[in-house]
Amino acid sequence: MPYLDFISDETFKRAVRKVIDVQNKANIKGENEIFANVVDPYSAIFESCFAKISYPEWIKLERSRQSQKSAQNSIGNFHEDILIGADGWEKITKDQPYLNEYENTMLDIRNQKIKIVAEIKNKHNTIKGSSNADMYDTLNAWISNQDEGFTAYLVHIIPDKGKPYDIPYTPAKGGLKRPTNNSIRVIDGRSFYAKVFSLPNALDLIFEKLPEVINDVILETNSDKITKNNNPIVVREVINSDEKFGLSFSDLFRRAYPWDVDPR
Repeated sequence: MPYLDFISDETFKRAVRKVIDVQNKANIKGENEIFANVVDPYSAIFESCFAKISYPEWIKLERSRQSQKSAQNSIGNFHEDILIGADGWEKITKDQPYLNEYENTMLDIRNQKIKIVAEIKNKHNTIKGSSNADMYDTLNAWISNQDEGFTAYLVHIIPDKGKPYDIPYTPAKGGLKRPTNNSIRVIDGRSFYAKVFSLPNALDLIFEKLPEVINDVILETNSDKITKNNNPIVVREVINSDEKFGLSFSDLFRRAYPWDVDPR
């Protein structure tokens, strides 16, 4: 029985496996290079005191923090890999022979049939300040050199202020807003997943199944780098365990996407 009806198991596992591979490499790098840059001893002692942890525990925490920074980009790539599992969607790559100079710039995925192109960002604040106007210009240049009818989206997987939106993208630079163009839009991740898979709760279902898929990929990989005490880490148990502050990973999802959707 497949994990989900709207995406193949192969696509789901491949996307997860890529994140795990990146995380493993980041963890190894963190183990070997934690002191490659000077560590602030003042921050270290304050953090240890406030968290009531020992120096060895702080070192473990710092390694995890450095690894997380290194692996963060892989989460954005994960969403791209999941989204191209939908019918008609593909990554925009430099080796595709029909790309022109505008199509070769920054953008991530597209669907030629329904005429949508998208740049995927993991969080609403990934692009900062005037760089938003630069992104607008890139989206505008892209659709200006396509057949009429294309819509370009900037996708915020984690939305701003926990609200759904699908609105014209009008960032400012030098105090001047870019002109409103209904074909250049910004959208939250949940709404974009719903659009791509024609399923209002597609992102919810991906999240719900993620622990199971992570666990299965780890069991299949059976690598020493992702085992503990010579036994595979059972991610499902970790995900479902009670947290110190009474929050679960599902609660974190609901905080990011607090509005209700009709699952149909």
